[in-house]
Amino acid sequence: MPPNQRALSMVALAKRAFKTVLLKLGYPTRQLRRFGDTVVLLYHGVGEDDLPERELDRQFAYLARHFESIFASEIDRPKRSGQPRVVVTFDDGLRRNNAAVVPLLRRHGIKATFFVLPGHVPWLWTEEVRERLRQGLGTQGSVTIDGLSAASEPEIDRFVEAMKRLPHDRFTRVLGQLQATIAFDPPAAWYHAHALMSPAELRALPAELVELGGHSLHHFILPSLPAALQTEEILGSRRELEAQLGRPVLTFSYPNGDFDEHSLSIAKAHYRFAFSTETALQAGRAQATRELGRHAINRLHGPEHHVDLPFAILKFIKRGGAFA
Repeated sequence: MPPNQRALSMVALAKRAFKTVLLKLGYPTRQLRRFGDTVVLLYHGVGEDDLPERELDRQFAYLARHFESIFASEIDRPKRSGQPRVVVTFDDGLRRNNAAVVPLLRRHGIKATFFVLPGHVPWLWTEEVRERLRQGLGTQGSVTIDGLSAASEPEIDRFVEAMKRLPHDRFTRVLGQLQATIAFDPPAAWYHAHALMSPAELRALPAELVELGGHSLHHFILPSLPAALQTEEILGSRRELEAQLGRPVLTFSYPNGDFDEHSLSIAKAHYRFAFSTETALQAGRAQATRELGRHAINRLHGPEHHVDLPFAILKFIKRGGAFA
């Protein structure tokens, strides 16, 4: 390890050790009790290259001791205690989260809201594009499609981010050309990492621990879609999930956290609450987010280390990132 990286690593370890001492002394938990707000946490995958199960186990243990756990649909429910409240959310509905997360929810008595797709796609298009580009780089050295290009591994994410901002007709063209020109033959581990839960698996989730919310039909980036297609992605998600589950679907999470006036209006008309992926209220965004209120609720990304979680929550609440 180069000396500068070694020094940074030692600083990080020292900071974490200091936080551990403060946590054992009761800070910032005492500070959190003063606020008594609701904080919403955002997770995606657990295990693989994402948050390790042992870290999530430790985070849930802390939350169970110091927070009242509620579903996303219960944010407007009267508070039952002086404790702050937490809403744990998982986006996308990854199949591997079923085995990894549900036992931890049961162990700690934590509720979670999974924002899911109703089964039209077996995995997210973003992950398929990344894998096709990796295979294309391996066989062709570089990939160029409709003005977008990638010639190295770091450029794959830039390619995907650029696709997210394309008008839907051009997005469809790029995706179709990728699928037509680059073979898709990932290893079995890829399917394990990226497969989404089927309708049968969604129905089998324990309702006392897991609430299901909508996350669109195909995980398209909503502001890039024509208004009619936006409406179908948002409203169709609720309609199809309710038909599959036989119970109401009251909450929604914007794919990639992105919304515009039209998607916001549809969410307001058909869901009790809707959630973005904003981690903090930045200048220029803060007032707009507060005004949008219950249909643009921002969320704190779950930290990678459990000792950082209480400090991240406190900072998040102080910046206005909680939903009171």
